[in-house]
Amino acid sequence: TDRLVYLNVVLEQAGLLTLNSDRTIDLTATRALAPPLADGSIAINTTDRPGGIVPPEERDEVARLARRALSALTDPETGEPVITAFFEPAWNGLLQPGGASTGDLFLEFAPGYYPSDWTDSQVAIVRTEPRGNHIFVPTRGEMLSICAAWGPRVRAGVNWGKVRSIDIVPTVLDLLELEVPADMPGRSLVPARTLLDGGR
Repeated sequence: TDRLVYLNVVLEQAGLLTLNSDRTIDLTATRALAPPLADGSIAINTTDRPGGIVPPEERDEVARLARRALSALTDPETGEPVITAFFEPAWNGLLQPGGASTGDLFLEFAPGYYPSDWTDSQVAIVRTEPRGNHIFVPTRGEMLSICAAWGPRVRAGVNWGKVRSIDIVPTVLDLLELEVPADMPGRSLVPARTLLDGGR
């Protein structure tokens, strides 16, 4: 990534977030914010959270307004959209984000963009030094993993080439001789047990 997206600046510009004079977030006047969770999520500041102000019955409307503001965000240099998809949190499934300590809305970013929860910028998008980052949907082709392995079923000197993030779990399960669920994305990188065992 080489561009930082200041999500809280976008929400402030949309009237969903208020900053104090020192540019910290004023929760008493903020309806939606990007919390410091490093997961690319937006939290609705509902009354069931400490300091929350949004009644539960208004949660969906505030989420809709946040989606609208973030959907409209384009890079001033290219004119292209920055947010490419939204995901609601989920507590089960293989790829869904979510959990008790996460936000209420997850964002997928165009290639090259990475979210920030900082509020120290006056603009929404700032260029940065290029670097590798996490949080992106693992099924994206460019979401590669650093992978090295050693063991009885790993042939010495074999280079697996580019390894997708979604191939790690099926490979580990296979190496441990545990069942790989049929609906799990990705594939094992090691030879099938029967083929390898038969050649010993």
